[in-house]
Amino acid sequence: MPASELLLALFVANCATGNISSLMVDKWIVGIHWGHQIADAPWHGGHLLSQAKSGAVKLVPSMLRQVKHCPITMRHLEALCSGLDLSNFDATVYMIACVAFWACCQLGELLITSHHSFNL
Repeated sequence: MPASELLLALFVANCATGNISSLMVDKWIVGIHWGHQIADAPWHGGHLLSQAKSGAVKLVPSMLRQVKHCPITMRHLEALCSGLDLSNFDATVYMIACVAFWACCQLGELLITSHHSFNL
């Protein structure tokens, strides 16, 4: 450390080109940037790194891209609950759905920055 901008761009170009989503590349870069902050090392990410990221994600095949969808809401959980029989195994299904829902809602509190907001 510190990683030069060329090294960061080469990392993205080598590891990400055509393989992973823009969101995943962003997560990698944020993780590396965070490591620099913890080590009190200067961050050299800039225009070259941005260009490498843009080029890498343009080469991701369309079959690997996920379709965006609306977030799960409390209404979805309520609809699930009303369609289940909570006196049997369905209670386990509902419990797992609730744990997953609330864990994802709280995940934003663990991240350095959150670009999403949840309307419950």
